[in-house]
Amino acid sequence: MRGGHLLQPIPGDPEAIARLLGNVHMPQKRQRDRAITALAHEQGFPNNQIAVCLGLDRRTSRRYLRAYHQGGVEQLLAPETRGERKAEQEDLKDAVFRLLHEPPMDHGINRTSWIMRDLRKVLADQGFAACAQIVSQIIRNAGWKWKN
Repeated sequence: MRGGHLLQPIPGDPEAIARLLGNVHMPQKRQRDRAITALAHEQGFPNNQIAVCLGLDRRTSRRYLRAYHQGGVEQLLAPETRGERKAEQEDLKDAVFRLLHEPPMDHGINRTSWIMRDLRKVLADQGFAACAQIVSQIIRNAGWKWKN
């Protein structure tokens, strides 16, 4: 590309190529790298060379190319979405509050109130492994406060 003009035409769907070329100058590195990876692949460059030139891991550029081949430009440039966060899982929230409403004695713990270590242990025994931060976040999000 010189002066905004291609020296040789890029093979493939002209609309898809135009959309990819429009993303080459994006300020977001991830979008730019995805577009360049697909364009370089269309030009016949090997995956390893593309990854080295862009400073990507080979698996990352391979993932970009897989998305491009499976869903075209739409899937390649679609924003990544994350799954449900652990603190938002309803079954875990139900388990935490069910435990908080039961005395620790019901679970073989010789205490009158819950401490985080015991709460996490009983949750793990019930199949709900969660770190202290997740349990605290669930309690805070419900409007409760943890007292020392």
